[in-house]
Amino acid sequence: MRKYTLLAFAACLLALTPLSQAAGNDTLYKSLGGKKAITAVVDDFVGRVAADDRINGFFKATASDPKRLAKFKRNLIDQICEAAGGPCKYQGKDMKTAHAGMGIGGSDFDALVEDLVASLDNSELQVEVEIRYSSQPKREIIRYAREIQPDLLVMGAHGHRRLKDLIFGNTINPVRHELRVPLLIVRK
Repeated sequence: MRKYTLLAFAACLLALTPLSQAAGNDTLYKSLGGKKAITAVVDDFVGRVAADDRINGFFKATASDPKRLAKFKRNLIDQICEAAGGPCKYQGKDMKTAHAGMGIGGSDFDALVEDLVASLDNSELQVEVEIRYSSQPKREIIRYAREIQPDLLVMGAHGHRRLKDLIFGNTINPVRHELRVPLLIVRK
């Protein structure tokens, strides 16, 4: 059984897995157990979120409509499948558009991550979760990645471009130059 690690930072989400999609193959997809295993985790996860009073208000309309719920699950499965290098093609909205105007805060995201981890724990995958907050996320990501030596690093991008990156800084560039690890960037 393979071990998967999920690490959330205040500035980005760092998912560390033992296989690389960046190599351009479906090894990660296969190691996850393919679409059947992804579907099982998504079904469990959606059920947990629907029952979680901290965040289920965001999903009440979807959960109460069987057609919307089926489409939501299908999109989530396809999104994970495609990101893992599987044969699926995600046809849903980009994450920024899908979540615009929902008023999702940090505690809501933390609750969602807790539900996801519980679903992963309930699956055949082994998952460790560690949440770290840092005023210097790039240094912390580099330090921790060197410590655990992942085969794949997944980072969320905030969407700054050129001039803004010069002013506000950039986390991904120093990480990708400093580490010799395949990097998958997930844009908002």
